[in-house]
Amino acid sequence: MDSSDETRERCQQAFIELLREHGYQGVRMIEVARRAGVSRPTLYRYFSSREEMFRVLADQIFDLFYDQAEHYLEDFDDSMSLAMNRLAASIALKHLIWVQALADSGADDIFVSQLRKYFARLVGSMLRHKQKKVSSPERLEAVTAMMAGACFYPLKHWLRTGMKQSPAEMAEVLSHTFNGGLLDLLAADDEAHSN
Repeated sequence: MDSSDETRERCQQAFIELLREHGYQGVRMIEVARRAGVSRPTLYRYFSSREEMFRVLADQIFDLFYDQAEHYLEDFDDSMSLAMNRLAASIALKHLIWVQALADSGADDIFVSQLRKYFARLVGSMLRHKQKKVSSPERLEAVTAMMAGACFYPLKHWLRTGMKQSPAEMAEVLSHTFNGGLLDLLAADDEAHSN
């Protein structure tokens, strides 16, 4: 890891600590710089705002999942939903401090918007593997909004109640939200578009 990567990582770690201590609204970029041991200009070289820092951290967690889940997308069906949700739960558990900081920060709108972006990417990948096109951008927006809310609020509840359910139990709950029938709902009917 070169020094710029180390500096970026220190800034992110400082942000996570401050997010956990003060919530999203209480984080100031000057405090992030101080905690990371860098100047403000150095911090702004990597991140233009606390919102960008938040989005980058959320993206890093989602990318960890996506990198491991991509091979499931080729033959996705209802049975794969449970496996993918177990993978997501295990990644959340492995990076629990990050997930808790993001989920409990008070920046729910930003987190849910990142989830929507992530689900649009995931569904798009699934449709490409099935060689299908989205029938309606509006329907895709509605579905990704539903999926984001259906994942975010149970995650928040799980964290706030001390994670009494195992990751496998949470995965089972969430797998019913995200199933193979979803592709049928979103996929364009080739015959309908050829007329």
